[in-house]
Amino acid sequence: MHAGVTVAGRPPAAPSEVPQLFDRRAVRRRLAQCARREPPGLLGELVEALLERFDEFQQSSEACLLLGARHHAIVRLVQRRRRINDLTVLAPDPTCLAGVPGAVGDEELLPFADEAFDTVLAPLALHRVNDLPGSLVQIRRLLRPGGLFLASLPAEETLCELRDVLLEAEAVATGGAALRVPPFADVQTLGNLLPRAGFTMPVADIDRRQLVFDNVGGLLQTLARAGERGGLQATVSGRLTLPTFRQACRLYEARHQHAGGGIAASFDLVTLTGRVPPGPAQSAGTDTRPTA
Repeated sequence: MHAGVTVAGRPPAAPSEVPQLFDRRAVRRRLAQCARREPPGLLGELVEALLERFDEFQQSSEACLLLGARHHAIVRLVQRRRRINDLTVLAPDPTCLAGVPGAVGDEELLPFADEAFDTVLAPLALHRVNDLPGSLVQIRRLLRPGGLFLASLPAEETLCELRDVLLEAEAVATGGAALRVPPFADVQTLGNLLPRAGFTMPVADIDRRQLVFDNVGGLLQTLARAGERGGLQATVSGRLTLPTFRQACRLYEARHQHAGGGIAASFDLVTLTGRVPPGPAQSAGTDTRPTA
């Protein structure tokens, strides 16, 4: 644990109060497997985009918390940012810390004291928590007056092609279908959560993309490299049979071919920005609004 960060003694919330769609142990296990892998290009781009958004604010961060630190390369990328002077990492496993001060823990129960940080960065760290509003409230408490929260999350139509063919293939084979691609919130819902958690100046931007992969296997391998395979509760998503999976691949490749070859996959990526109201001294001092 970093010497400048105090661990909070807040008791855990009762998990039974919130629907448990995700198996958080399984999520953390998948993320830990990525530590020494090279992150997929899209994940690196998301982190760069968050850091560029951070640079738009006329401030430095004496204490920054990085959530979702699954790849060593991502940790190093944030650590090298000139305006970030003191980085702490919350990692799913000790192997993900990459020698940077931090703690092993879960975004559903953040193990830090109130007002411990100036900035919290969360690239693809919050879309598989069971209680997103609760996690945002915890993040708000971690930030000092004038603090900044930046996050990226998949939303809306992300992986809609994969979701649809898996549901159809399984429904035809068995007469029913399990949830295999997590549901993603829409941009308006995500944006509305920020003021509910106590953030001011809330902004939610969406970036719609279609990425091209050689085949369904290539798409799934990329998701696995990013730690984005699995994590749903076993009661929600059981094991898919091989014949059903092969039929889903055939449906995908027949319906979603890209004009240049391969298959297309949709990604709707939302960037959330929230501020903490400044203290009295800050209000009378430096302007920390985004630069033009």
